[in-house]
Amino acid sequence: MGNILIITGGPVNESFAREYISAHSWDHIIAADKGLNLCHSCQLEPDLILGDFDSSDQHVFQYYESKYPDRIRRYPAKKDETDTELALIAALSIPEKEIHILGALGGRVDHMLANIQLLQVALEQNRLCYLIDETTRIHMTDHPITLRKDPDAKDLVSLLAYGADVTGLTLEGFAYETKDLTLSVAGSRGISNYLTCKEGKISFTSGILLVIETMEY
Repeated sequence: MGNILIITGGPVNESFAREYISAHSWDHIIAADKGLNLCHSCQLEPDLILGDFDSSDQHVFQYYESKYPDRIRRYPAKKDETDTELALIAALSIPEKEIHILGALGGRVDHMLANIQLLQVALEQNRLCYLIDETTRIHMTDHPITLRKDPDAKDLVSLLAYGADVTGLTLEGFAYETKDLTLSVAGSRGISNYLTCKEGKISFTSGILLVIETMEY
């Protein structure tokens, strides 16, 4: 079974994107505004195309509009949600699938921070959602997890408390292990850990963790 791919309008390494897209199986592909440009260059046919289309290449948009008019969902430029949030809301209406978002990191800092906050929208619906680029994979969790080394894994693992302190944090299988630690929402503790085994166990009593896997460079 495949998952859901959202391609949004932030900077994307096209070579990485092509490789990542082809390496996975997708049940649904959603293009958000400028993300349509990458779909075109990668010869993808999105199942849903949405946004206010103020930043996508108009020739690209017209191509898809003429070919797939029933897949277009246009929104006004003056709206409360970003195009990425609208794409996530659409993805969340499709049950059970993991959601992977390309083009959500880098570029404008305000958009990047807002995209990280969107992970909580998915979390509140008990859905696993990743923000991904060529160096980083980010997701959010409110329950214990196990990280495993896999083809998509990065070198470093950073854990940040999100919104409030994380209590009872216990790490096993990492270079820097902890037991019953309170990870403060303020400060930088939790940055640049890494797995020393094939899998690392992360458990905690309360709070929300932002899990950031990053290549060391």
